[in-house]
Amino acid sequence: MLYWPGGIGGPSQAIETTAYALMTYVMRGEASGAALPLVRWLISKQNENGGFLSTQDTVIAIQALAGVAKHLASPTISLTVHYSGGVFNISTFNAMILQKIMLPPATRTVSLKAEGFGVGIVQVSWQYNMVEDEKSSLFSLKPSIKNKNMRKFDLDICTHYIGKGEDKNTNMAVMEVGLPSGFQSDAKKLQSLINDIPEVKRVETRQGDSSVVIYFDKIDDKESCLVVPAYKTYDVANAKPAQVKIYDYYNLAKSSVVSYEAPEAVLCDICANDEHCVNKCNDIDSVATGGGDPSVKAVTVIRTLGAILVVLHLAKNFM
Repeated sequence: MLYWPGGIGGPSQAIETTAYALMTYVMRGEASGAALPLVRWLISKQNENGGFLSTQDTVIAIQALAGVAKHLASPTISLTVHYSGGVFNISTFNAMILQKIMLPPATRTVSLKAEGFGVGIVQVSWQYNMVEDEKSSLFSLKPSIKNKNMRKFDLDICTHYIGKGEDKNTNMAVMEVGLPSGFQSDAKKLQSLINDIPEVKRVETRQGDSSVVIYFDKIDDKESCLVVPAYKTYDVANAKPAQVKIYDYYNLAKSSVVSYEAPEAVLCDICANDEHCVNKCNDIDSVATGGGDPSVKAVTVIRTLGAILVVLHLAKNFM
């Protein structure tokens, strides 16, 4: 069997394609012969938790490996595995239990030797840190707030793919739109995006309609723009920026994240129903503009002078 790495689909699609090929070998009854190189290659792409690069390739690859295991499994297992620094046993009684062994940090090579009968899988996983050059984003992503008022706003989002050479478009792409605290979207109105934009195939909301997920058939070099309406459900002062993220579903290395500022709202903007809060805010505004209760001004001035005196006293002690 020949295999060429790379291609437009990226590593995730290579894993999924290999898994389908492995399923074909299993169906032909060749799980213990020509299929073994595919099994070894797939296992080498698993992370330390048993998954792969995306949900899709993980589902297909696990299904293919399970098919192989069904044909290779024996009713009795008795394996003794010697490794650099120790030994562990795999038997019929613990075959379904994952055994993890932490190697010393200074370990650079691991030697393995198995004795007995049966089939098992040994995986060595390691982690390290490295300095990575900043990469330019492969997506143009521009969110902006429009038609803003006290109760709602429209989030206008434009995006397109910035490929190189023959890489003109993505595979299926996903856009995740986070809304500021206190805002929700309308799941029913969002369904109109499917009719308005041909590339949009599915729209759903999560986290109580405070997050919108939009699935594209693909994103190419032509700019696509859409509008996500947001409605205020409760008042939040000083809300933090929200994020819009877009990525290739089959190649997560292709992604972009952009933050946008929430509509401004300070504490005095949201206390209209609290008389004490309103009066306090009015006093603050009056002092700031030169009007209002003189006693409030006097307290402010006294506090200011007190702060100045404290600073002068500290400065004198250090002289």
